[in-house]
This record gives sequence, structure tokens and C-alpha cells, in this order.
Amino acid sequence: MRRIYLSIGILFCFFSTDGQPVSLKPDSIAIYFKDAELSTSQSTRLWDMNFYGPVMLVNPATREVYTNYPDKAGALKKQGDIFTGLLPAGINIANYVVEWNGLRWAMIMTNLVPARKEDRVNLFAHELFHRVQQELGFGLITPDNSHLDKKNGRIFLRLELEALKRAVLVHKRKSVHRHLTNAFLFRKHRQQFFPGSGMAENWLELNEGITEYTGLIIDGRTRDEAVMKLVRKIEGIQAGNMSFVRNFAYATTPVHGYLLRKNKTYWNRGINSETDLTGFFVNQFRIRLPALIPGEILRIASEYNGDSIVSQENLREESMTALVKEYTEKLVTHPHVEIRCYSLKFTANTGNQLAAENHGTIYQSFFSGADDWGTLLAEKGGVLVVAGKKRINISMPVTVDGNTVKGETWILKLNDGYTIEKHTATGNFIVVKK
Repeated sequence: MRRIYLSIGILFCFFSTDGQPVSLKPDSIAIYFKDAELSTSQSTRLWDMNFYGPVMLVNPATREVYTNYPDKAGALKKQGDIFTGLLPAGINIANYVVEWNGLRWAMIMTNLVPARKEDRVNLFAHELFHRVQQELGFGLITPDNSHLDKKNGRIFLRLELEALKRAVLVHKRKSVHRHLTNAFLFRKHRQQFFPGSGMAENWLELNEGITEYTGLIIDGRTRDEAVMKLVRKIEGIQAGNMSFVRNFAYATTPVHGYLLRKNKTYWNRGINSETDLTGFFVNQFRIRLPALIPGEILRIASEYNGDSIVSQENLREESMTALVKEYTEKLVTHPHVEIRCYSLKFTANTGNQLAAENHGTIYQSFFSGADDWGTLLAEKGGVLVVAGKKRINISMPVTVDGNTVKGETWILKLNDGYTIEKHTATGNFIVVKK
């Protein structure tokens, strides 16, 4: 399985919150910072540290920045209890960690800030944890979990999620234990279809799952509210045809952690980037996984809407296969634009991404990226990121006006020193250095 290190700036966070976005005003932002500061300071025992630090809220439409700390270069101006300014054009806007003007910032897009306090604190805590997770021994890694776009990957992940939902909703210990056992059985069965997938899933759970769990514990919800948040998360990522490739860990690890916290409050201090979370939780919950017998797996699946899930995934497989074929013809087979990547940083809507076998990942709706060559904005998607982030493929250009190149669904703004040329042998357009 491939590892992609997030220290180069890749992070996808369009589905890290489930609250409604709020219209931000400078007078309110100071309160949001104070709420996050208070909540993290009251939860220092969770990781034996207070990880509150520099946060920047960025309006993606205007590039206006609102921060809780002054930058080292003096670009930001004090406005009451916060600092304001404009983010330079070369810096990608996303929910991720960025080094800028002498500080390491947790960046949050203003259009993703929820109105409800608990959701907002959860989001701030999530991104602040990303800022320090390397100090705590967790690498910034996002692996390739494209197997979760395949039918058997999706079916048995959905069954696992249904079992986890039952586990968090019931009260009797025996019932919790039974549903957890079944959840791990479905996981074990799924991973047998895809050799090496257990390691890839583990990396994402260590990166995003532990981070989301941290936000849940810090955000100040009551037990009943926490349970309902976990249930909504499980139901939310299964809505429609959403991809699980980048999103499953936001639901799985928080449930495991929340249930284990009832008996072992600070269990999280006993893990690091080398921990096999599946084995860890199985041992902590004292689960004994029986041998996998196909007939028994099907019987257990029937308890969790198995027939309905299989039927839904069969239909999805048909439609997704046709969609991938259509995109592959447009972005690979037929003439297209190719952009070599050097230090790509991007944010994208991962909820409907597609795994194009042997090619990479297709982002269908929103994509915004930056690299040495400039910036690419595709508000309606249609972007293929080739495996390993070596290259981006997009549809043919419609207009070229100086450094601005436009396609049907995208705008490419090239930095000085780069241009776009047509390759006569293939018919493709290629971004090259002058």
C-alpha cells in the first residue's frame, strides 16, 4: 500500500463536521477562539498537553484571514482581540496544517465553520490536534484505501458501521460486546478480500480517526449528545453514494474510543503511530474473534440489513463502473491536459471521489490545488489525480488568455515561468516550464 505524507500539505476535510455553517463576523471570531482555547485547556489530561495554538480562519472567496496569533512577519493587523489580513495567492486554502510567516497554523475554511458551539469546538480541536500530532508520535499519513470503493469493501464496511451503531445505542454490556464482536468480524472478513488493506485502513484511523475522537471528547457534549453525534456520523457517511475511501475513519475510531473510554478514560495515551488499532481495541474489549465461516457471516449480516445493503451496492457498482469508464475516456484515453506535480497541495470533495483502477483518483465535484506551476480550481470537478500525485489530468482547454487557461469546469492560473503547449503526437496539452 502507498503512503502519502501529509507534511507536504494534502488534507481533505469537507466532511469533518456535521453542523450547519455559520456566517462569520469579526466580532464573533474572537469568541470562537476563546471557546476553543477554554475547551482544550480543560482537557489537557486527554493527551497530557494543551495543544491550543495558532489558528487561521480563511474566507476562500476573498482570502481574508482571521487569526488568534500575530504572524512573525507582521503581515497581519490587530483588530480587537484577533488579527486580520490577506492570505497570499500561492497558499492553498483548505482545512489543513500550513507553515506561514514563521508559525505552524491550523487552517480552517470559514464556510465550513458550524454554527453550533459543540460542532465548532469539535472542528477547531480536530484541526489543532493535526497541528501537534507529530509531537505526540503520530505521522501525518493518508494512505490509499481505494479498496473501499469496491463492492465487497463497501458492503462489509457498511455492515461494520451498522454493528457499531448498534453497539453505541445499546446499554447492556453483553449487547455492546456482541455488536462490537460482529463489527470486527465484518472488518476481518472485508480485509481478507484485499491483502494489505488492514495496514492502509489503520494508517487513516491513526491519522483522522484518533483526531476526530479527540474533537469528540473535547467538544463538551453530554453522553446522550455524543451518542447521537456518533450515530449521525455513521448514517451521514452512508447517505447516497458517498465514497468511504477518505471518510470511514471519522466514524469507526470515535465509536471504539468512546466505548472504551467508559472503562479506560485515557486509553489513547497507550498508542502511537506503530499501534495496530484493530488489534488494540480487540484486546481492550476482550473480544475473541471466531473462525470465519461464510454461511455464518451471511447469517450475522442479516441482523444488520445485509440484504438491503447488498442490493444497494450492486446497483451502485453498475452505475459507478459506467461513470469511471466515462471519466477515463475523457481524462486518459482521449486528448486532455496533463500537469506534472512537484509539491501538490489540494483540497477536494472526497464524498463522491472515484477510484479509477490503474490510473488514480477522480474528483467529481470540487477540487482546488496549488503547485509550483500555479493554481487549479475546478468547482464542478472532473479532475484526475494520478496515483502517487505525479500528475493531474483535466479536460481539454476552451480558452487560453495569457497565464489564465479555462476549461468547461476548471480555471488554471499559471505562475510566471510556466506555459501550456499542445503535444502534436498525442493531441494532449501539457503544462511546461518556459
